[in-house]
Amino acid sequence: MVSSNIVDGKVTTEELEELIKSKWLKTKEQIYPELTQYLDSWMGFMFWKPDLRFNLKHHLKSHTIVGRNDQEVEENVCSFVQDLLNSPYHPKRSPWEVYVINNYKNELLSKECVNGELSLVVFRFHHSLGDGFSSLKAILVLFDKSFPEICLPSLKQLAITSWWKRLFFCITFPLRMLYDGLNLAYLAIMQSAPLQVPDLNQSKRMLCQRLPLIPIENIKNLKNRLGVTFTAVLLTGLATGLAKAMHHLDAETNQPTTPILTMLPLPGHPNKLRNHFTFAVLEVPTKLELESLQRLKMISSILKAARQNTVPLLITYLSRVIGSLPPVITKLFRRYLVTPVALTNFPGPGMDMEVEGKKLLFSDSVVGTQGVAGVCFTVFSLRNHIRIIAAVEEGVMDQSAAKQMLEYIAEEFDNLNELSVESEVQFKN
Repeated sequence: MVSSNIVDGKVTTEELEELIKSKWLKTKEQIYPELTQYLDSWMGFMFWKPDLRFNLKHHLKSHTIVGRNDQEVEENVCSFVQDLLNSPYHPKRSPWEVYVINNYKNELLSKECVNGELSLVVFRFHHSLGDGFSSLKAILVLFDKSFPEICLPSLKQLAITSWWKRLFFCITFPLRMLYDGLNLAYLAIMQSAPLQVPDLNQSKRMLCQRLPLIPIENIKNLKNRLGVTFTAVLLTGLATGLAKAMHHLDAETNQPTTPILTMLPLPGHPNKLRNHFTFAVLEVPTKLELESLQRLKMISSILKAARQNTVPLLITYLSRVIGSLPPVITKLFRRYLVTPVALTNFPGPGMDMEVEGKKLLFSDSVVGTQGVAGVCFTVFSLRNHIRIIAAVEEGVMDQSAAKQMLEYIAEEFDNLNELSVESEVQFKN
């Protein structure tokens, strides 16, 4: 995962060095011991080994981004992030890095700047350290005196309020789990989606594209006018972008549905660096001829039905078994239990964060495809803005196709905005 954080004011490597030492490395509780350890293996099993030559300067670096205007700066930042996604870590060092970039330019956020300049602080974490939610918490710990409260997506969507519905759900749970598990296996093994990675053993370079910042009020206004959820609006934009992108790649393609794997943190997500997550699989409608409001209505229904899907719980139990199996077996699960598209949604904390007294204006992240999904969307919201980033496998689509896919998503939001005003009453009825 690569996380980019825009700070109001100049941030120096010296300041960050002191913060990292005091909040990550020299805490009494030793919350993040893996940050001074590296991965070693024994008979195929991985374990953490102390780095006796640990030096913070190997992990904390400065970098320069140039550009004559916002567009050039954004393109160069995206290129830098892309390089980080594809660059290997030193095998005998802990897999994380922090880069400090001064004199960053962003016209939209410059209006909120009070300290004369913007800085960009880029964090890079390998998934072996922890899932994206753990990495996000660790980053925000640097920007706050305590662990910030983050409204993470959760399994509460599975909650059923009525007692008789809960009873019926418990009685039929084994059958539901069997049905949902077989359906997931069918999707993973039998699907031939155009965005599937052709060969997991020969995955190529990851490419990265991102949309400009979107005012979060735009999405909220849409959901309120149409009487749907925030997630439904986002998924409608993503589904439309996927449908048009697949058609752009192959004019003969008109995929009725496309499964999207959505990451969810498990209950009781720890404040340490851990992989403590499960996922849900949503089959979103990607038929090209669907009208925008029709697609939105279908996705709203899919999200309601997903509340009783047992896949997140099934994966929770499976992960405990698979994690203790020999690497040869786990590779089989990795090969077949995949979907062509993945989505991670990071809702930032609902409070202002600061780096040594300098306000954090925005933060975003991108999660690599890791040779599993052909397209991996990351949605990050903080304060007043939201950003959508796509990491794609080079074997699935090229840079221009990835950029076009994100433009399709932005166009769909604009289209929904226009339709929502005239169709509000009709849609609710």
